Amino acid sequence: MPQEWGRVVESAVGSHLVNQAISNDFKVYYWRDRSNEVDFVLERGEETIAIEVKSSFLKNITGMEAFKKRFNPTKTYLVDNKTFPCVEFLKLNPVELF
Repeated sequence: MPQEWGRVVESAVGSHLVNQAISNDFKVYYWRDRSNEVDFVLERGEETIAIEVKSSFLKNITGMEAFKKRFNPTKTYLVDNKTFPCVEFLKLNPVELF
């Protein structure tokens, strides 16, 4: 059941980002390199933001670390129960993240 909830949370965040990208002129991507991945990468002009969504207590962020080393994003965010709750994330306009 936790795995299914994680997919729901990740889908909600992704839907929110894609919906807002259309009207706020930024691009949304997914990044993967072998076993490393970042759930969402946002680009607006020269700025790049990496967002990892975690719904479980096990927080493997090796993908985020690999992405940071390789691309040096402007900012990174962890959407989880503590750091940046999903409910709060869904209330904001993602442009505010830049």
